[in-house]
Amino acid sequence: MAKTLSTLAPAYRKSLRDHLAREGEDHLQQAYELGRIALNRGLGILDMSRMHQEALADLGPVEKTQGTKAIETFFLEALSPFEAAHRGFREAFKRLRELNRSSIRRNRELAAINARLEMEISGREKTRDELAKRERQLAEAQRLAGLGSFEWDLDTGALHWSDELFRIYGIDPQRCKPSLGNYLVRVHPDDRLRARRCIQTAIRNCEPYSYDERIVRSGGEVRTLHSQGEVIPGENGRNGAMRLVGFCQDITDRRQAEEMWKRYETIVNTARDFLTLVDRRYRHEAVNDAYCLAHGLPREKIIGRAIAALWGRAPFCSVMKRHLDACFSGRDVHYQSWFELGDHGRRYYDINHYPYLHNGAVTHAIVVTRDITDQKQAQDALEESKEHYVQLFREAQEMEENLRQLSHKVVSAQEEERKHISRELHDEVGQTLTAVNVSIAMLKKEAGADGRLNGKVAAAQKLLEQSLETVHRFARELRPEMLDHLGPYAALRSYTKSFGERTGIKTVLQPNVTLDGIDGQQAIVLFRVAQESLTNVFKHARATRVDIRFPRIPGGLCMEIADNGRSFRVNRQLAGKGKRRLGLLGMQERVRLVNGTFSIESVAGQGTTIRVQIPLRTDQESSGEKRLRGSTPKRLPTTKQTKKS
Repeated sequence: MAKTLSTLAPAYRKSLRDHLAREGEDHLQQAYELGRIALNRGLGILDMSRMHQEALADLGPVEKTQGTKAIETFFLEALSPFEAAHRGFREAFKRLRELNRSSIRRNRELAAINARLEMEISGREKTRDELAKRERQLAEAQRLAGLGSFEWDLDTGALHWSDELFRIYGIDPQRCKPSLGNYLVRVHPDDRLRARRCIQTAIRNCEPYSYDERIVRSGGEVRTLHSQGEVIPGENGRNGAMRLVGFCQDITDRRQAEEMWKRYETIVNTARDFLTLVDRRYRHEAVNDAYCLAHGLPREKIIGRAIAALWGRAPFCSVMKRHLDACFSGRDVHYQSWFELGDHGRRYYDINHYPYLHNGAVTHAIVVTRDITDQKQAQDALEESKEHYVQLFREAQEMEENLRQLSHKVVSAQEEERKHISRELHDEVGQTLTAVNVSIAMLKKEAGADGRLNGKVAAAQKLLEQSLETVHRFARELRPEMLDHLGPYAALRSYTKSFGERTGIKTVLQPNVTLDGIDGQQAIVLFRVAQESLTNVFKHARATRVDIRFPRIPGGLCMEIADNGRSFRVNRQLAGKGKRRLGLLGMQERVRLVNGTFSIESVAGQGTTIRVQIPLRTDQESSGEKRLRGSTPKRLPTTKQTKKS
């Protein structure tokens, strides 16, 4: 307790000096707060008086003289929390004192009656029973109120405790005799000195006392009591027999409830959500700090006001009232809505209503309101972005489909143009060169024995034959006639044979009859992929062998072109620039036109494998000789591209 007193004393002295220097309500409010803190920490009026005396001792004579009235006002303001806290106990003590005086009068009457009862034995027994009944009633009343009384004869030292007081202290009346020592030893060590001083001061000055104290029961349990007493003089005043009477009330549960209430109040006022208690007249009955801050009004100006007065009549009638009515009917209500909130503007709130029951009936609605404007705006922006991206995705799909159709048309037109050029080279240019060759042969015959002229004619004839072979080769590469007349396998066999003879790379074509059962577009795709792949092998791979295989797959046709040349990074090559990249992308696009899949695997030391998978219809699977008709074939699953080095 001395530590608490020493902690508050500097603040008390400073506030007193500030009040003397400049009187004002703020300093009186500080005095009140210091008194409230002292009361909560267990200090009494005597402690406050002592702290006040110590503060006065630090003041100079001039300050004391000039500020006498201000000093009294400051001290009285500091004592006002004690006055408010003890007012109820003084009234109870006043009633107890009146009862005591009444008891004194009854005792006097009983003394006179006892004289008469000496002759009336039967009447004495009746009175004894009545007195025992009243004592039982008093004990029952004390038990119900948790209030124990005591009476101490200051002359004889006899001390009487009621049964309830024994129960409060946790003492067996049969094993312990009441005394001041037995009382003080059970007082908490921090409160013991203050309790002794309060009792001694009350006896010395013959005045009442009142204080809160803590006691420690035998099991170590700590309880908080409020003790109050008064010195009653005898018939001759201070010269007569004096008694100290009073009571102790166990306020532990009340203190705990107050502390718990303060914790709940702190939690409620710390919450950022708006917490409101609304009665059936749609008026505010309780609100938290967040609600007051949002409306910019103190709590006392909100309590009792109607909901419509703060939020507006229109939103109350159109939105709030029907939800509150649903809550008053006993249902939990949840909704979200936009509202205008003063300087905060238009905000979006998430609102929950919970029925508050009292005696089985809904008397209030608990309203929990959370501002989710930022989440709502973010959600709306996300929805707009989602719709925008969905639209962009659809446009991209349409564009991709348009590009695919355009690519199909370009490839088809390219094939037709190649076919046309191939025929022109084969028919027109080839026939012209053949006619020239015949003319040169006739010229050689007419030259006769002219050896010099014959040599020149022979050289020209040889050069013309080479040109004719080149034209035929160009025509075959542009559009081999075998592809249209004998099928893709015959065209591939002829091309691989000429490729091996021309480049010296061993090219092995695996037999496959199924190739002749695919449609013309698929045949062109397979031939062009093989043609481009072999060209890349010759230009870049430095391979010595190429294998063209046709592994079986369900529901489709697969072609693999594997070489034993150098490897490369597939992803880097596809992402780079150059003719090789364009060749790879061209092959990939051609395969996509027939709903096929295209993949490349390149492994260091093992070469590169190009894999093409084209879906076949059921009639193509059953017979390789049937031509493809009808709907678009089903697309096979995409084969994963891999790269290894």
